[in-house]
Amino acid sequence: MNEENGDEQTPLFLASRNGKLKVAQFLLRSGADLKRLDCLKRSPLHGASENGHHDVTQLLLDKGANVNAHDAHLWTPLHMTSMAGNLTVVQELLNRGAEVGAQNDLDRTSLHVASHEGHPRVVQLLLSRNADVHTPDVDGETALHLAAYYGHLEVTEVLLEGGADIHVRNRKGETPLDLAWKEGHDDVVESLSLKSDAREGIISWIARILRRLWSSGTT
Repeated sequence: MNEENGDEQTPLFLASRNGKLKVAQFLLRSGADLKRLDCLKRSPLHGASENGHHDVTQLLLDKGANVNAHDAHLWTPLHMTSMAGNLTVVQELLNRGAEVGAQNDLDRTSLHVASHEGHPRVVQLLLSRNADVHTPDVDGETALHLAAYYGHLEVTEVLLEGGADIHVRNRKGETPLDLAWKEGHDDVVESLSLKSDAREGIISWIARILRRLWSSGTT
């Protein structure tokens, strides 16, 4: 019942990861160990959460799975489902006591990873559950830095509405606006510029656009 494959994954882990509810129910009734971890120290709940299997997630939690279990890189089930953008599973985990501010080995929270991947509804939900919009990761980057760098305009705007600091700098001294500009995300640059001191922001944005046009030889 608890035999492992080469990755130390049990039948329960595989059933959970693949959303096989009836198989998972049978295995648990037959004595499968809910606490057995794979080679990355991930639990069956990690597998179900990452892949958005809400019904299996509920089953595992009902049977006593640790909602705040972390793997070898300190990723919790909430990290994994936030990264994947599984809104209903995020909500389920939060309702069951998931720590919204838990940090992985890069000091990133679920808000960081949802922002990195561009999931505005997940970001909004996490903020409504008191996720700290100002928490920095190991590079000094907030969720807003990540959203700006990857060009996620809607996430950027949700974070700004949630009180994100547009002036905060990472360890390299870069603001979210610097990163958006460097990566060529003009819509994000515009949004960040206009959210700062209105007059100053507009002037800054126009100046950046003119410099880009000049450097490309189109003026």
